Amino acid sequence: EIYTRTYAGSIPGPTLRLQQGDMIDLDLINSLPVNPDEDDVITNHNWPHHINSTNFHLHGFHADPTGDGDNSLREVFPQTTALVSLDVPDNHNPGSHWYHGHKHGSLAVQFYGGMSGMIVIEGDVDEVPEIAAADEKVMIIQELGLNDDGEVPDPDTDAMNPADLFDITQTYYPINGKVNPIIRMQPGEVQRWRLLNSTLAVILNLELEGHDLHPIAADGITYDAIDQVPTLGMAPGDRADILVQAGAAGTYQLVSPGPPMSPDIVLATIIVEGDSVSMDLPGDLPEPDYILPDAQNETPDDTRQITFEMTMGPGGGFTISGQPYDPSCVNYILQRGDVVDWEITNNAGMGAHPFHIHTNSFQVLEVNGVPENPPRWHDVYAVPGNGGTILARMRVDDFVGGILLHCHIVTHEELGMMHKVVIVDDTIPDNQKVPKDDVDLSDPATANPSIPGYYVTENFDLCQ
Repeated sequence: EIYTRTYAGSIPGPTLRLQQGDMIDLDLINSLPVNPDEDDVITNHNWPHHINSTNFHLHGFHADPTGDGDNSLREVFPQTTALVSLDVPDNHNPGSHWYHGHKHGSLAVQFYGGMSGMIVIEGDVDEVPEIAAADEKVMIIQELGLNDDGEVPDPDTDAMNPADLFDITQTYYPINGKVNPIIRMQPGEVQRWRLLNSTLAVILNLELEGHDLHPIAADGITYDAIDQVPTLGMAPGDRADILVQAGAAGTYQLVSPGPPMSPDIVLATIIVEGDSVSMDLPGDLPEPDYILPDAQNETPDDTRQITFEMTMGPGGGFTISGQPYDPSCVNYILQRGDVVDWEITNNAGMGAHPFHIHTNSFQVLEVNGVPENPPRWHDVYAVPGNGGTILARMRVDDFVGGILLHCHIVTHEELGMMHKVVIVDDTIPDNQKVPKDDVDLSDPATANPSIPGYYVTENFDLCQ
């Protein structure tokens, strides 16, 4: 047994299954204890604080980021309840998405405890006969960090260095709450695995002994053709839908190579036994009929450059283009309807840093200056280390409001490697364009009745 924060008392949280066009209201009931620093003035927003506050990020959703929607800028305090509206557009991409808290200051401790869950939007590829015949498994890979007492430790906010924040002495990588679970298959059987990397900071490179993997989707977006790979890379936040066809009877391990001089991470054991069955992998996949037509030949209306940077040791920082996250200002203003190119550079050391932006997926056109073939859609992509680059093209479709972009290594994001983006259009007056971070959502006096989901602010300031 362990002592931790959870959704609905389980690790991971329950899987939600939705259809295109669904309109679902959830009550987010925060039963966590009152924040230890509830009455303190927060002077460093890029350090753990309000660790029992939360909100509800719909990761991978193309949805309204304001009001009660996919609003990562609001705070749901302990012992309160907030409405979350899951309005799935009729043209939303079916696929594997997920949910987790996104209240800045509380992410790391909640991720270490397993607070995340899968959202499946059903449709398109699910109806391919060979895929419909396959047994489906939702597989959420998490990173549980515990102390000697089997508890997820609260951060030591008096620590001088980020490495000293958490007194973690044991780390586990469970799938659906179980360490090294057994998955049983018959020879020749095809299974569909919906994989989610919900770790804080581990870039997985999945290998299944003696088997190739057959991806059909990434980040909830169906491929135009089935793939075949010996190793599948997954950054924190990534989802991958894959088909696995069992080979000869035997016992095999699903592993990810560990860091240098460390053993492999054994994630699951697959036991193939019993009578052989005749099942096929699909040939063609359905052409997606939703919102992500190819963007590689479009002309961008706007180009933005961002750089991941960090310095270690006392006084070190985690920044984007030299600026740590500042909740009081806006880093980028984008126009709804534009096509935007993101030129992203990773100057933050040898390791990759996964780039994530809310609300709109992006098409990766180049990695380290080399064109991607094919250029696929993502909402998380690991930017290579040592000055590596990617070119990502994004359509700013449908929604306006405040969103976030950040490194999806959660500890880096918490320590400042995050920026605020505001999407605007010409119908919104300047003094109403920025959703306030700190309004009381239960108080109708703070809402602007003429534009639902927006809150009046006099500070429409770009970060300097």
